[in-house]
Amino acid sequence: MNKHYEDELRIAERAAEWHGVLGRTGPHRPREQEYAEFMAWLTESPKHIREFLLLQAWEIETQGVDSQREISVDEIVRKLSANVVSLKQGERHDPKTTAASLDLPSSSRENRVTRIRWRWVAGLAAALAVAAVLSWQLYQGRTYSTAIGELRTVELADGSKIELNTASQVHVNFTNQLREVQLVQGEALFKVQHDTHRPFRVYAGASVIQAVGTQFTVDRRPLGTIVAVIEGKVRVYTSPLEHSLPTSVVAEDTRGILIAGEQARLDPRGQIQKREPIADTNATVWRQRRLVFRDDALADIAAEFNRYNRKLQIVVEGETARNKRYGGIFDADDPESIVRFIVQDGDLSVIREKGRTVIRSR
Repeated sequence: MNKHYEDELRIAERAAEWHGVLGRTGPHRPREQEYAEFMAWLTESPKHIREFLLLQAWEIETQGVDSQREISVDEIVRKLSANVVSLKQGERHDPKTTAASLDLPSSSRENRVTRIRWRWVAGLAAALAVAAVLSWQLYQGRTYSTAIGELRTVELADGSKIELNTASQVHVNFTNQLREVQLVQGEALFKVQHDTHRPFRVYAGASVIQAVGTQFTVDRRPLGTIVAVIEGKVRVYTSPLEHSLPTSVVAEDTRGILIAGEQARLDPRGQIQKREPIADTNATVWRQRRLVFRDDALADIAAEFNRYNRKLQIVVEGETARNKRYGGIFDADDPESIVRFIVQDGDLSVIREKGRTVIRSR
Protein backbone atom coordinates (compact mmCIF):
# COMPACT_ATOMS: atom_id res chain seq x y z
CA MET A 1 0.00 0.00 0.00
CA ASN A 2 1.56 3.31 -1.11
CA LYS A 3 1.87 6.30 1.18
CA HIS A 4 -0.63 8.40 -0.77
CA TYR A 5 -3.32 5.78 -0.31
CA GLU A 6 -2.46 5.40 3.38
CA ASP A 7 -2.86 9.16 3.88
CA GLU A 8 -6.18 9.19 2.04
CA LEU A 9 -7.45 6.25 4.05
CA ARG A 10 -6.35 7.83 7.32
CA ILE A 11 -8.20 11.07 6.50
CA ALA A 12 -11.33 9.16 5.49
CA GLU A 13 -11.27 7.16 8.71
CA ARG A 14 -10.83 10.31 10.77
CA ALA A 15 -13.73 11.96 8.95
CA ALA A 16 -15.90 8.96 9.80
CA GLU A 17 -14.86 9.22 13.46
CA TRP A 18 -15.82 12.91 13.56
CA HIS A 19 -19.14 12.11 11.90
CA GLY A 20 -19.87 9.68 14.72
CA VAL A 21 -18.85 12.13 17.44
CA LEU A 22 -20.92 15.01 16.05
CA GLY A 23 -23.90 12.73 15.54
CA ARG A 24 -24.28 12.00 19.25
CA THR A 25 -27.45 13.44 20.75
CA GLY A 26 -29.20 13.85 24.07
CA PRO A 27 -27.10 13.61 27.25
CA HIS A 28 -24.21 12.23 25.18
CA ARG A 29 -24.04 15.20 22.79
CA PRO A 30 -20.50 16.42 21.94
CA ARG A 31 -18.72 18.66 24.42
CA GLU A 32 -17.59 22.16 23.51
CA GLN A 33 -13.97 20.96 23.44
CA GLU A 34 -14.85 18.29 20.88
CA TYR A 35 -16.49 20.88 18.64
CA ALA A 36 -13.38 23.05 18.86
CA GLU A 37 -11.15 20.08 18.00
CA PHE A 38 -13.36 19.21 15.03
CA MET A 39 -13.20 22.75 13.67
CA ALA A 40 -9.42 22.76 14.08
CA TRP A 41 -9.13 19.45 12.20
CA LEU A 42 -11.46 20.66 9.46
CA THR A 43 -9.37 23.77 8.76
CA GLU A 44 -6.04 21.91 8.69
CA SER A 45 -6.43 20.85 5.08
CA PRO A 46 -8.89 21.08 2.15
CA LYS A 47 -8.68 17.28 2.05
CA HIS A 48 -10.28 17.11 5.49
CA ILE A 49 -13.17 19.29 4.32
CA ARG A 50 -13.57 17.21 1.16
CA GLU A 51 -13.70 13.92 3.04
CA PHE A 52 -16.20 15.20 5.54
CA LEU A 53 -18.40 16.62 2.76
CA LEU A 54 -18.33 13.32 0.90
CA LEU A 55 -19.40 11.49 4.02
CA GLN A 56 -22.23 13.95 4.66
CA ALA A 57 -23.42 13.78 1.06
CA TRP A 58 -23.40 9.99 1.16
CA GLU A 59 -25.56 9.94 4.28
CA ILE A 60 -28.05 12.40 2.81
CA GLU A 61 -28.34 10.53 -0.49
CA THR A 62 -28.75 7.10 1.11
CA GLN A 63 -30.96 8.09 4.05
CA GLY A 64 -33.70 5.52 4.43
CA VAL A 65 -32.25 3.19 1.76
CA ASP A 66 -32.08 -0.50 2.72
CA SER A 67 -33.35 0.09 6.26
CA GLN A 68 -33.68 -3.69 6.69
CA ARG A 69 -30.02 -4.27 5.70
CA GLU A 70 -30.96 -6.67 2.92
CA ILE A 71 -28.36 -5.38 0.48
CA SER A 72 -24.83 -6.75 0.64
CA VAL A 73 -22.64 -3.68 0.29
CA ASP A 74 -19.42 -5.69 0.21
CA GLU A 75 -20.71 -7.77 -2.68
CA ILE A 76 -21.75 -4.70 -4.64
CA VAL A 77 -18.39 -3.03 -4.08
CA ARG A 78 -16.59 -6.21 -5.19
CA LYS A 79 -18.54 -6.30 -8.44
CA LEU A 80 -18.34 -2.59 -9.16
CA SER A 81 -14.73 -1.90 -8.24
CA ALA A 82 -13.57 -3.09 -11.66
CA ASN A 83 -16.06 -0.90 -13.49
CA VAL A 84 -15.65 2.44 -11.76
CA VAL A 85 -13.20 5.04 -12.98
CA SER A 86 -12.49 8.30 -11.14
CA LEU A 87 -13.21 11.48 -13.07
CA LYS A 88 -10.33 13.81 -12.31
CA GLN A 89 -10.89 17.48 -11.70
CA GLY A 90 -11.35 19.37 -14.98
CA GLU A 91 -11.76 16.17 -16.97
CA ARG A 92 -14.72 15.90 -19.36
CA HIS A 93 -16.93 12.84 -19.31
CA ASP A 94 -16.58 10.94 -22.60
CA PRO A 95 -18.79 7.83 -22.84
CA LYS A 96 -16.47 6.23 -25.39
CA THR A 97 -13.41 6.79 -23.23
CA THR A 98 -15.22 5.47 -20.18
CA ALA A 99 -16.43 2.40 -22.05
CA ALA A 100 -12.96 1.69 -23.33
CA SER A 101 -11.58 1.97 -19.82
CA LEU A 102 -13.65 -1.01 -18.77
CA ASP A 103 -11.44 -3.21 -20.91
CA LEU A 104 -8.24 -2.29 -19.09
CA PRO A 105 -6.02 -5.17 -18.03
CA SER A 106 -6.57 -6.38 -14.51
CA SER A 107 -3.26 -5.04 -13.20
CA SER A 108 -3.97 -1.58 -14.61
CA ARG A 109 -7.43 -1.51 -13.05
CA GLU A 110 -5.99 -2.41 -9.65
CA ASN A 111 -3.48 0.41 -9.87
CA ARG A 112 -6.01 3.01 -10.98
CA VAL A 113 -9.07 1.99 -8.99
CA THR A 114 -8.62 1.50 -5.25
CA ARG A 115 -12.07 2.38 -3.97
CA ILE A 116 -15.37 3.93 -5.06
CA ARG A 117 -14.90 7.69 -5.18
CA TRP A 118 -16.80 10.86 -5.83
CA ARG A 119 -14.91 13.82 -7.29
CA TRP A 120 -16.17 17.32 -6.81
CA VAL A 121 -15.25 20.21 -9.13
CA ALA A 122 -13.07 22.80 -7.43
CA GLY A 123 -15.61 25.63 -7.32
CA LEU A 124 -18.38 23.50 -5.85
CA ALA A 125 -16.03 21.98 -3.29
CA ALA A 126 -14.90 25.43 -2.17
CA ALA A 127 -18.48 26.64 -1.80
CA LEU A 128 -19.52 23.53 0.07
CA ALA A 129 -16.48 23.81 2.30
CA VAL A 130 -17.68 27.18 3.53
CA ALA A 131 -21.22 25.84 3.88
CA ALA A 132 -19.95 22.84 5.83
CA VAL A 133 -18.13 24.98 8.34
CA LEU A 134 -21.14 27.22 8.84
CA SER A 135 -23.66 24.39 9.03
CA TRP A 136 -21.64 22.45 11.57
CA GLN A 137 -21.21 25.55 13.66
CA LEU A 138 -25.00 25.71 13.74
CA TYR A 139 -25.30 21.97 14.30
CA GLN A 140 -23.07 22.09 17.35
CA GLY A 141 -25.79 24.15 18.98
CA ARG A 142 -25.82 27.39 20.88
CA THR A 143 -25.98 28.31 24.53
CA TYR A 144 -28.26 31.06 25.83
CA SER A 145 -28.22 32.39 29.38
CA THR A 146 -29.45 35.17 31.62
CA ALA A 147 -27.77 36.95 34.49
CA ILE A 148 -29.29 37.39 37.94
CA GLY A 149 -32.42 39.52 37.62
CA GLU A 150 -32.43 39.34 33.79
CA LEU A 151 -35.20 37.95 31.56
CA ARG A 152 -34.64 37.06 27.91
CA THR A 153 -36.61 35.75 24.92
CA VAL A 154 -34.84 33.67 22.24
CA GLU A 155 -36.38 32.76 18.87
CA LEU A 156 -35.09 29.48 17.45
CA ALA A 157 -34.50 28.52 13.82
CA ASP A 158 -37.77 26.58 13.57
CA GLY A 159 -39.88 29.46 14.91
CA SER A 160 -40.11 28.09 18.44
CA LYS A 161 -39.39 30.50 21.30
CA ILE A 162 -37.72 30.18 24.67
CA GLU A 163 -38.34 32.73 27.42
CA LEU A 164 -35.55 32.43 29.96
CA ASN A 165 -36.16 33.29 33.57
CA THR A 166 -33.45 34.94 35.63
CA ALA A 167 -30.09 33.15 36.16
CA SER A 168 -31.02 30.44 33.67
CA GLN A 169 -29.16 28.68 30.88
CA VAL A 170 -30.13 26.43 27.97
CA HIS A 171 -28.13 24.65 25.30
CA VAL A 172 -29.96 24.26 21.98
CA ASN A 173 -29.07 21.53 19.50
CA PHE A 174 -31.13 21.04 16.30
CA THR A 175 -30.52 18.31 13.69
CA ASN A 176 -32.50 17.01 10.74
CA GLN A 177 -34.12 14.44 13.04
CA LEU A 178 -34.40 16.09 16.46
CA ARG A 179 -34.85 19.38 18.27
CA GLU A 180 -33.17 19.21 21.65
CA VAL A 181 -32.76 21.72 24.45
CA GLN A 182 -30.82 21.07 27.62
CA LEU A 183 -31.98 23.19 30.55
CA VAL A 184 -28.65 23.52 32.32
CA GLN A 185 -30.05 25.61 35.16
CA GLY A 186 -32.96 27.79 36.11
CA GLU A 187 -36.35 28.02 34.43
CA ALA A 188 -37.72 28.60 30.93
CA LEU A 189 -41.01 28.90 29.08
CA PHE A 190 -41.09 26.97 25.80
CA LYS A 191 -43.42 27.88 22.92
CA VAL A 192 -42.99 25.02 20.47
CA GLN A 193 -43.75 25.03 16.75
CA HIS A 194 -45.37 21.78 15.67
CA ASP A 195 -43.17 19.48 13.56
CA THR A 196 -44.20 15.82 13.29
CA HIS A 197 -40.83 14.83 11.83
CA ARG A 198 -38.66 16.37 14.54
CA PRO A 199 -39.58 15.84 18.20
CA PHE A 200 -38.92 18.75 20.55
CA ARG A 201 -37.31 17.49 23.76
CA VAL A 202 -36.13 19.35 26.84
CA TYR A 203 -33.57 17.67 29.09
CA ALA A 204 -33.49 18.70 32.75
CA GLY A 205 -31.19 16.40 34.68
CA ALA A 206 -32.67 12.90 34.55
CA SER A 207 -35.98 14.23 33.20
CA VAL A 208 -36.95 14.43 29.53
CA ILE A 209 -39.96 16.49 28.47
CA GLN A 210 -41.22 15.92 24.92
CA ALA A 211 -43.63 18.43 23.43
CA VAL A 212 -46.07 18.44 20.54
CA GLY A 213 -46.95 21.99 19.44
CA THR A 214 -47.43 23.36 22.90
CA GLN A 215 -46.43 25.85 25.61
CA PHE A 216 -44.92 24.69 28.86
CA THR A 217 -42.45 25.69 31.54
CA VAL A 218 -39.62 23.69 33.05
CA ASP A 219 -38.07 24.76 36.35
CA ARG A 220 -34.93 23.00 37.63
CA ARG A 221 -34.69 23.18 41.41
CA PRO A 222 -32.26 21.69 43.95
CA LEU A 223 -34.73 18.99 45.00
CA GLY A 224 -36.23 18.24 41.59
CA THR A 225 -37.93 19.71 38.53
CA ILE A 226 -41.37 21.23 37.97
CA VAL A 227 -43.07 20.95 34.58
CA ALA A 228 -46.22 23.00 33.93
CA VAL A 229 -48.26 22.77 30.71
CA ILE A 230 -50.00 25.96 29.57
CA GLU A 231 -51.24 24.77 26.16
CA GLY A 232 -51.31 21.39 24.44
CA LYS A 233 -49.65 18.43 26.15
CA VAL A 234 -46.21 16.99 26.89
CA ARG A 235 -44.84 13.59 27.76
CA VAL A 236 -42.43 13.21 30.65
CA TYR A 237 -40.00 10.32 30.97
CA THR A 238 -36.52 9.60 32.27
CA SER A 239 -33.34 9.95 30.23
CA PRO A 240 -32.33 6.24 30.19
CA LEU A 241 -35.11 5.79 27.59
CA GLU A 242 -33.58 8.56 25.49
CA HIS A 243 -34.45 8.44 21.79
CA SER A 244 -35.02 4.70 21.49
CA LEU A 245 -38.53 4.90 22.93
CA PRO A 246 -40.88 3.19 20.44
CA THR A 247 -43.72 5.30 19.05
CA SER A 248 -46.23 2.70 20.21
CA VAL A 249 -45.06 3.09 23.79
CA VAL A 250 -45.40 6.86 23.60
CA ALA A 251 -48.94 6.47 22.31
CA GLU A 252 -50.08 3.84 24.80
CA ASP A 253 -48.35 4.90 28.01
CA THR A 254 -50.32 7.86 29.37
CA ARG A 255 -48.86 7.80 32.87
CA GLY A 256 -46.30 10.44 31.90
CA ILE A 257 -48.67 12.62 29.86
CA LEU A 258 -49.41 16.14 31.15
CA ILE A 259 -52.18 18.23 29.61
CA ALA A 260 -52.94 21.96 29.61
CA GLY A 261 -53.57 23.32 33.09
CA GLU A 262 -51.59 20.56 34.78
CA GLN A 263 -48.17 20.50 36.37
CA ALA A 264 -45.98 17.78 37.80
CA ARG A 265 -43.20 17.72 40.35
CA LEU A 266 -40.38 15.40 39.33
CA ASP A 267 -37.80 13.95 41.70
CA PRO A 268 -34.06 14.00 40.84
CA ARG A 269 -34.48 10.64 39.09
CA GLY A 270 -37.08 12.09 36.74
CA GLN A 271 -40.03 10.26 38.28
CA ILE A 272 -43.35 12.07 38.80
CA GLN A 273 -43.88 12.69 42.51
CA LYS A 274 -47.06 14.71 42.35
CA ARG A 275 -49.58 16.09 39.86
CA GLU A 276 -51.59 19.23 40.52
CA PRO A 277 -53.50 21.96 38.68
CA ILE A 278 -51.64 25.15 37.84
CA ALA A 279 -54.63 27.50 37.66
CA ASP A 280 -54.08 28.86 41.16
CA THR A 281 -50.28 28.88 41.07
CA ASN A 282 -49.80 30.54 37.67
CA ALA A 283 -46.71 28.88 36.15
CA THR A 284 -45.67 32.04 34.28
CA VAL A 285 -46.14 34.58 37.07
CA TRP A 286 -42.34 34.97 37.19
CA ARG A 287 -42.66 37.00 33.99
CA GLN A 288 -44.18 39.69 36.23
CA ARG A 289 -41.33 39.15 38.71
CA ARG A 290 -43.53 37.47 41.29
CA LEU A 291 -42.89 34.12 42.95
CA VAL A 292 -45.73 31.78 43.86
CA PHE A 293 -45.10 28.81 46.16
CA ARG A 294 -47.48 26.14 47.32
CA ASP A 295 -46.15 23.48 49.65
CA ASP A 296 -42.62 24.01 48.29
CA ALA A 297 -39.44 22.97 50.09
CA LEU A 298 -37.52 25.83 51.73
CA ALA A 299 -34.39 24.80 49.80
CA ASP A 300 -36.24 25.38 46.52
CA ILE A 301 -37.78 28.64 47.75
CA ALA A 302 -34.37 30.00 48.71
CA ALA A 303 -32.90 28.97 45.37
CA GLU A 304 -35.65 30.83 43.54
CA PHE A 305 -35.02 34.05 45.46
CA ASN A 306 -31.27 33.69 44.98
CA ARG A 307 -31.74 33.66 41.20
CA TYR A 308 -33.20 37.15 41.34
CA ASN A 309 -30.89 38.87 43.82
CA ARG A 310 -27.17 39.53 44.11
CA LYS A 311 -27.12 41.55 47.33
CA LEU A 312 -28.80 39.05 49.62
CA GLN A 313 -28.27 35.31 49.22
CA ILE A 314 -30.31 32.92 51.36
CA VAL A 315 -28.54 29.80 52.63
CA VAL A 316 -30.53 26.95 54.17
CA GLU A 317 -28.50 24.52 56.27
CA GLY A 318 -29.50 21.04 57.41
CA GLU A 319 -31.88 18.52 55.82
CA THR A 320 -34.69 19.28 58.26
CA ALA A 321 -34.69 22.98 57.40
CA ARG A 322 -34.20 22.36 53.68
CA ASN A 323 -37.25 20.11 53.51
CA LYS A 324 -39.61 22.40 55.48
CA ARG A 325 -42.51 23.36 53.20
CA TYR A 326 -44.27 26.69 52.76
CA GLY A 327 -46.61 28.53 50.42
CA GLY A 328 -47.32 32.11 49.49
CA ILE A 329 -46.92 34.86 46.90
CA PHE A 330 -43.80 37.04 47.08
CA ASP A 331 -42.07 39.87 45.27
CA ALA A 332 -39.10 38.31 43.47
CA ASP A 333 -37.04 41.46 44.01
CA ASP A 334 -37.65 41.50 47.78
CA PRO A 335 -35.77 38.59 49.42
CA GLU A 336 -36.41 40.13 52.83
CA SER A 337 -40.08 39.24 52.40
CA ILE A 338 -39.38 35.52 52.66
CA VAL A 339 -36.94 36.08 55.53
CA ARG A 340 -39.62 37.98 57.48
CA PHE A 341 -42.00 35.11 56.79
CA ILE A 342 -39.55 32.44 57.98
CA VAL A 343 -38.75 34.33 61.20
CA GLN A 344 -42.29 33.53 62.34
CA ASP A 345 -41.51 29.80 62.32
CA GLY A 346 -40.33 28.96 65.84
CA ASP A 347 -38.56 25.80 64.61
CA LEU A 348 -36.04 27.77 62.57
CA SER A 349 -33.39 30.31 63.40
CA VAL A 350 -32.34 33.14 61.06
CA ILE A 351 -28.78 34.42 61.24
CA ARG A 352 -27.87 37.51 59.25
CA GLU A 353 -24.34 37.72 57.94
CA LYS A 354 -22.63 40.04 55.48
CA GLY A 355 -24.24 39.49 52.08
CA ARG A 356 -26.28 36.48 53.13
CA THR A 357 -28.90 35.15 55.51
CA VAL A 358 -28.47 31.67 56.99
CA ILE A 359 -31.51 29.65 57.97
CA ARG A 360 -31.20 26.48 60.03
CA SER A 361 -33.13 24.41 62.57
CA ARG A 362 -32.97 25.56 66.17
